[in-house]
Parts: sequence; structure tokens; C-alpha cells
Amino acid sequence: MEVDDDGSALKPPPFLVCKERFAKAYRHPDLDTKLTKSRCRSEARLLEKCVKMGLSHQVPAVVRVDPPKLFLEYLDGPNLKTFLQQRAKQQLQKRKRHRQEEHEEPHHQQTEKMEEIDSFSSIDFDDLAKRMGQLIGKLHNIDIIHGDLTTSNMMMMTTRVPTNDKDEIMETDDNQPYRLILLDFGLGKSTTSVEEHAVDLYVLERALQSTHPELPTDFMESLLQEYATIRQAKAREVLQRLEEVRRRGRKRECFG
Repeated sequence: MEVDDDGSALKPPPFLVCKERFAKAYRHPDLDTKLTKSRCRSEARLLEKCVKMGLSHQVPAVVRVDPPKLFLEYLDGPNLKTFLQQRAKQQLQKRKRHRQEEHEEPHHQQTEKMEEIDSFSSIDFDDLAKRMGQLIGKLHNIDIIHGDLTTSNMMMMTTRVPTNDKDEIMETDDNQPYRLILLDFGLGKSTTSVEEHAVDLYVLERALQSTHPELPTDFMESLLQEYATIRQAKAREVLQRLEEVRRRGRKRECFG
């Protein structure tokens, strides 16, 4: 049973997320059971390490490990992919509306009613890039790679679901209205490898290029600058290796 700092028992959260690894029919049952248990427990250990090393508000908390199931804290908010795609759609709607206003009778009031306004509408891309760089830098500083850094595996949230009688309001150090949360550490691992840290960044870079072409051209540059600030002396070697990884990637694209 978990207890609070004053020794009183903590109430379980009202909602949980159950991540279940299903059996693979192509594997021997004994091997499948062994691998599933290992991977489930490994993911839980990574999340617990993140919490222990200061990232408790940027990953979901582990509630219970019961292979093949992993029970996690429920967090509410859009994933980053959805947010960016909706933001791009809103910008396109605005441009269309402006063109219509130039050539037709104004009817923007109806259009505005259709436009979704959410609590993240004031977020600018430079701030988002810096926050992503900070988060990944902190993760790599504790020798963890995510293994699948995409915007589908990041979430934006303003508050946590309460774990006691009061909501725990999430206030960032610079008074911004949201936090970035990293999800799904199923491909993650603990490693000090410069190569694997660089590949982690490269996977994210390629995901941004392919999924979010609407992002500013200097988005990744801003992200990496903030990453370097967080990692300090360790950043130089990783960013140099990232250039090598990029060259290998371009070569594969050219020659297969």
C-alpha cells in the first residue's frame, strides 16, 4: 500500500490505463511468456527510474506491474501529433477565410463558430521546440533512450487526474499552461551509448519531417540547441554523432 509523506494511505487514482502485451502466435509459448514478462518489467523500471531521477511530472506513474499487463496512471490531454495537426488545420482555415474576405461578402462569423479553440491555442512553436529539447535532454542525462520518439508518443496536459482529495495543479517553472509527457517506453532502455542517444534524436527528426511538414524550418535546430543546453558537455559528442547518423540515413535513401 502506498502512503503519503505524513504516513496516511493514498487513495488509488480514479482511472488507470492498462497496457497489455498480447501473445505472439509465431513464438513458442514459453519463450513468448518469458519475453513478455521481461519487457513489461523493463518498461516499468524505466518509468520508475524517470520518476526517481526527477521526471515524475513528465511520465505516467506506474501503479501495478502484472505481466502481461502494466497499469499506469491515467493522464488526460491531446497527444502532440493531434495538437500539431489540428493547429495546422486551423491555420489553413484562417488563410482561406482571409482570402474569402478579400473577394466575397464577409461571413467570417460562421467560420469562427466552427473553429475549435482549446487551452493550448496560445502555444508558439519556438517554445514547444525548446520544451521538447529540454525533456529529451533530461531523459538522456539519466542514460535512458525512448526508442520511439514521435509526436504520437508525447502528450500535452494542464493537470493530473487527482490521486487524493484535491486536484494536483501542474504549474511549470515558467508559468506556461502545459506540460509535455512522454508515453510508451516499450522500446526504451538504459544506455550510455552516444550512438543510441544520437539515433533517438534522429528518429524524432525524421518523424517531425514526415508527419509535420508545417513546422518552422528552424524547429529542430531550436530543439537541439535546448537539448545541448541541458546536456552541457555531453551534448557535443552526441550532436556530432547525429551528423554521422544523418549521413548514413541519406546514403540509404540514395542507394538503398
